[in-house]
Amino acid sequence: MDPRAAGPVAVRRWPAGAGWQELAVGGSALVARGAARRVVGYREQHAAPQRWREVPHTAVVLVLSLGEPFRVARADGPPRPAPGFVAGLHDRFATVESDGAAECVQVDLAPTAAARLLGLPLVEIANRVVAVDEILGAWGRELTERLAGTRGWPARLALVETALAHRLASGTPVAADLAAALARLEASGGMAAIGALAGEIGCSRKHLTTRFRTTIGLPPKTLARVIRFDRLVRRIDGGSPAGWADLAAEAGYYDQAHLARDVRDFTGLAPGAWLAQHHLPYDG
Repeated sequence: MDPRAAGPVAVRRWPAGAGWQELAVGGSALVARGAARRVVGYREQHAAPQRWREVPHTAVVLVLSLGEPFRVARADGPPRPAPGFVAGLHDRFATVESDGAAECVQVDLAPTAAARLLGLPLVEIANRVVAVDEILGAWGRELTERLAGTRGWPARLALVETALAHRLASGTPVAADLAAALARLEASGGMAAIGALAGEIGCSRKHLTTRFRTTIGLPPKTLARVIRFDRLVRRIDGGSPAGWADLAAEAGYYDQAHLARDVRDFTGLAPGAWLAQHHLPYDG
């Protein structure tokens, strides 16, 4: 892939507390192909440590760290250093901390692309955060070193786009019928009936559940809940002025109580408490 396929890069910096945050976003060939949800560069400078809650969503996250290491904790567990990491699909929240001088390139991979890139069943990293070195070996170390020696967000994002495209091209794709079932579930906003999906690809519901859990990392019923919740989060982050009842309907929940139950399960907080502290490190 031509590195120029990454397209022009827009860099935005904004004040945040006693410091600032910076986000670099460009046109991404990986996103255009459906292999990634986003490819971004991120940098921050703060006088004090930062801490935020990452909630479940529908991507496998690759973070190539160029600054001080993040610390990541599952749910309410103890934080552990994560200089560069891969986070599998989660069905619970994680807490991320930085010392205020983080810098990284982050790629949110579609699950099928992640399975192809990593070359392993995603059940092995479900609800886990794994060091880049551990999961990508010498390839991951070399990419991080090349990235650290590259100056400027356009060149860095182009380097990551090219490296990932080459590795994806040599990887083994997920079985076409399973990829189609996942695409159907995502396109439905998590509303497709699991039995119907199994029927469409000619297997039992039990067999489909086993294949999803092994290859994608979560069983289809759980993944459907994550898809609905991710849809809710995107509406909130998009500035939807709707109340909880309307948000529930927009995101595909049966009612407000259904929404509240998933918010509690995925964030560890009641909806109002979660919304009061919800943010992304990329808020501006």
